[in-house]
Amino acid sequence: MSGKSYGLWSFVILSYLFLLLQNSIAAEFHIGVPVPEKTKEYQLLLDRVKLINTQTNGRIAITLHFFTENQAPFGEMVKKGQLDGCLAIETDFSSLGLRKESLVYALPFLFSSSDDVAALRSKLDIPLLKSMSNDEMKAVGFVDFGFIYMGSTESLAAPESWKKQRFWLPASDGFTARCLQSTGLQFSTVEFKRVLNELKNDEIQGVLAPLPLVIMKRWHTQLKCVYRVPVVYSYGIWTVNRNRIAGLDGADSNAFYAALEELGETLEKAMQQRYESSVKVLERYGITFIDPIPAISAEHYGWLRGWLPEVQKELKLSTMMMQHVRNYVYDRK
Repeated sequence: MSGKSYGLWSFVILSYLFLLLQNSIAAEFHIGVPVPEKTKEYQLLLDRVKLINTQTNGRIAITLHFFTENQAPFGEMVKKGQLDGCLAIETDFSSLGLRKESLVYALPFLFSSSDDVAALRSKLDIPLLKSMSNDEMKAVGFVDFGFIYMGSTESLAAPESWKKQRFWLPASDGFTARCLQSTGLQFSTVEFKRVLNELKNDEIQGVLAPLPLVIMKRWHTQLKCVYRVPVVYSYGIWTVNRNRIAGLDGADSNAFYAALEELGETLEKAMQQRYESSVKVLERYGITFIDPIPAISAEHYGWLRGWLPEVQKELKLSTMMMQHVRNYVYDRK
């Protein structure tokens, strides 16, 4: 074999080996999830992501980053390149540049059950994910966090009783908070750590919060009842930097999206179990769950219909998406 041929074959073999090496390197992703460390959900997600990384045979390697005290919001960390993506919550939507359509599911009193959620999301999820994405960020999928309920130290059995009370609401100038504040109901936005003392001192008479949070912060020790119909639906959106997924081939891209979906399902299941456990705790404390009352439901429905023009104006939904929302709202009655 001539030296020239030897050199040519050496180049071909080295190129082939280099390609094999490239293909063996895992695509690494650092993803933030709004779950505190050392919780049940934290451990379940760690176990699941370890299994996912093994199942992809080293092609995809996901490292999860969990919520710690005093850290920057995950949305900001993604924008700065410190993370490749995150499970974005409402406070992250703006920093990630997700269009305001992303807030439509958080319209107060939009849903009364999980079946309602499924009905509207079956129409809107796909066009919403496409529309809310931008040149830098891709919205991949929704994760169901459950509902926010209204609990009170007093009665919730009549419309008049709602309006005489002050309810704690997290400080926010977001669309959901502004809708609630337009109802004539009274709200307080005191610091999170002061809520329990405010309840004890009758400075506030109720809270708007997920039931597991009510238990964890021991607010339930001051409450007498919870309105069974949810006030707000809570959710997150898997959002990823487009540059980090641009180089993935079809198989790796599908594997990555499937991994996020699996992690989301793991979190949804854990949060549903935590909700069910919270209900049992509240019942043991003798807290009454108030079933829907026609007079109150009618008032909530009136607020919801009244907000629809504002939804169109502020969230800038497409004509098709807005029609789905209108049809859902009017058919639900």
